Amino acid sequence: MQAIFDWAGSSEKKGGANEVSKAKNLIAYRASKKLGITSKELADYFGISRPAVSYCIKQGEIHAKHHNVNLLL
Repeated sequence: MQAIFDWAGSSEKKGGANEVSKAKNLIAYRASKKLGITSKELADYFGISRPAVSYCIKQGEIHAKHHNVNLLL
């Protein structure tokens, strides 16, 4: 899982539409809802605010449901 966090946390592109952002959103959603990792822990790890983590979680849930993503974490 550490490798996924490292990959999702680094990108030359900025913005919410790139693949890295989608991966980060899915990771935040899964980590929060299924693994019980707190938004504070995720915010500290990703270096973003807790409101940004909340947004990532919501976007990750939308993406997972819309695209029928089955995460194995």
